[in-house]
Amino acid sequence: QGIPAPVPLDWRHKLLDWLLIAAFGLATVAFPVITVQAITLSQVPWIGVMVALYALLSLAAFARRLPYVIRSLALLIGLGSVALLGFMRVGYQVGPGTGSALIVILSGLLLGRRAMLGAFALTLCAIPLVGWYTHATGGEFINPTVNDPTQLANWWRVAAVYALFTGVLAAAVSFVV
Repeated sequence: QGIPAPVPLDWRHKLLDWLLIAAFGLATVAFPVITVQAITLSQVPWIGVMVALYALLSLAAFARRLPYVIRSLALLIGLGSVALLGFMRVGYQVGPGTGSALIVILSGLLLGRRAMLGAFALTLCAIPLVGWYTHATGGEFINPTVNDPTQLANWWRVAAVYALFTGVLAAAVSFVV
């Protein structure tokens, strides 16, 4: 009577499938915008990094026979790397911070409490380390025009980053509610 129904054991697998499809779809739109707006001609190798991250998300989304942990890590690494690269290219803006928070939340949902705490520690340490690196190199990777609010392109890039990270988070929440 008052006993709740047992939770299916495979809810995390279903959540992962849902998140990977959402991340793939959102990345298909967001990655080109992010790449074009945040990468300057002097930093062309970053395009290869974005292509590799997109390939990683694509592989995890469609190679469903890969082990669950591998697919989960591919999602977390793909999105987390975009957040980390964001800190390196645009500094301490809200997009990379939102991406870092997303990684912490998804780590907990997909891999449990220890993974969540590990992701929190890792992302927390990464922020001042990127700051140290930026300071030590004189900001060699910072795109000099990304913080100019009079440039419409920056607003499009921020919208794309917001859509990617918040869209994946909304997909996680919509799975539960």
